[in-house]
Amino acid sequence: MNNNIVKEKVVSGVFGVGEVVQYEKKDSGNQYISVDFGTNLVKFAYPACFEKHLKAVSDDLKVAVEAELAKEKAQKLNISTNTYIRLNNSSVCQEEEKINLKNTNVSALVRHKAYGTSAQRIYVDFCDKYGWDIDERGKFGKQQRLFSEVATPEGYSVWFLAHSNLTETSNGKWKNEFSGDVLYEKWESDVDGLLFSVRKIKRVVFAKIKDVGMKYYFMGIYIFEKIEPVEGKSGVYIRTFRRIGDTYPER
Repeated sequence: MNNNIVKEKVVSGVFGVGEVVQYEKKDSGNQYISVDFGTNLVKFAYPACFEKHLKAVSDDLKVAVEAELAKEKAQKLNISTNTYIRLNNSSVCQEEEKINLKNTNVSALVRHKAYGTSAQRIYVDFCDKYGWDIDERGKFGKQQRLFSEVATPEGYSVWFLAHSNLTETSNGKWKNEFSGDVLYEKWESDVDGLLFSVRKIKRVVFAKIKDVGMKYYFMGIYIFEKIEPVEGKSGVYIRTFRRIGDTYPER
């Protein structure tokens, strides 16, 4: 999208109907549009302005804005635009509380597929479906770590991330960041003596994604790779996990 949106009509809840008179893209990559409302000339950040402040009039502009928003959010999540669109569409198909995973025909967990909003409910459903250890279910309730070190018949760990760069939140003890095939876990301190207790066991990893319904998505099979101190920051470490599989059970 660029100057094609110039002369398009938009509607503002504050200023009324206006016309886009200028589009500009800065060296930083940030985009802006200026809208003439007759008595007011207003500059907006594009395409974010169409999420709260403006509405497109023509169908062509609506499609263009949706494409730009998808592209922008996909870049933020470090996934492809097509993957973002697929995730966003799937997230509104049905409410998680109405899903009974035991009655689905899903033969394997698939990367970037949503499985619900409750870590404990998902875990219990998969205990029945995949033979995970039901005695570990208490670790996935509220105010828990959402982690079991040995939970599956194969001896894998199960890990749910309610906070990461995908939700733009942190639990205050450590920060999780997905980047390509790597998951970084930054520890500000050795919480409960857990920092160096990590074992090289495969992990079945789920994470919430903010922009597609705050549901838990299966992110893949990860394994611990290394732990390193952060230069210049005493007591701060980063644990690195690498994705080695896209399905569970592994094919």
